[in-house]
Amino acid sequence: MNAFQTPRRKLTVWILSLSWLAFQPVATWVYYAANSRRGTYPPEADTIIVGQMQATVGWVVTLPIFLTFFWFCFRKYPGRVSFLAFNPERIAWSSIWSTLLIGIGVIEFWSLISNILGLYPLDVLSNSLALYLLLCCRSSLMFSSVGVPSQAAVIQHA
Repeated sequence: MNAFQTPRRKLTVWILSLSWLAFQPVATWVYYAANSRRGTYPPEADTIIVGQMQATVGWVVTLPIFLTFFWFCFRKYPGRVSFLAFNPERIAWSSIWSTLLIGIGVIEFWSLISNILGLYPLDVLSNSLALYLLLCCRSSLMFSSVGVPSQAAVIQHA
């Protein structure tokens, strides 16, 4: 498999997506516990359970949004698409989704750097997987639309 392509099978991206979603509460709870052990929070402050439960409720509320987005991205998943693919037949579609997802990817990348420097290994894993999934979503969306182009019509840079 080429390192610059999405996985061959739709099931693989779904397993990665669902794993990332399921991993979020775990990473958050470990993050708060690690910061508590490091003495980051003032001793007279509330317990860390406040932040942990707030993150868990946020996860429950946003879970349907993420699931819907992944379904939208992967409903017509073509398999093995270059991360640099672009649909010249749908320039606006490709440009908008590329800009949006690359913008989110930049924010995720800065979070990754911050978590590397802060020594949060579970968050580093989460950020890395999120970046990979953003690339998979972007590549898959190059094929998703009413007028789906043929594989040959999509410019593949590999």
